[in-house]
Amino acid sequence: MFTGIIFDMDGVIIDSEPIYRKRRADFFRENNFFLTKVQQDQLVGIHPKDMFRFLFPKDAEKQAEFGLRYEQYKKNYFIDFRSIVDPNIESILESAMKRGLKIGLASSGDFSTIKAILAEANLIEYFQVIVS
Repeated sequence: MFTGIIFDMDGVIIDSEPIYRKRRADFFRENNFFLTKVQQDQLVGIHPKDMFRFLFPKDAEKQAEFGLRYEQYKKNYFIDFRSIVDPNIESILESAMKRGLKIGLASSGDFSTIKAILAEANLIEYFQVIVS
């Protein structure tokens, strides 16, 4: 018998990858760097720091420069997270709660972003533990 359940954010709570893919493509296009489909596929689920290490493996200066630009770009890039929440997730969380299960969230995403998404989607109160 188990007493808890742990959810992942991306691909479970929200369907984020199509939006993240578009954001990456828009960012790179605006910076005159064009990702191939293969490169885009290789970046799925990767942390931004690792993304720039992957794309510019021998150029630490370019990694840092693009990293800073991307962090600023993300702050100004609006994503309506409520529109990409799994339509069944609230009833699943509600059911788990009624069964007395402890509910956690584990994600490789940034902690503040995770909390903001959950708050925006009115889901944060379901989670006893959030780990980034």
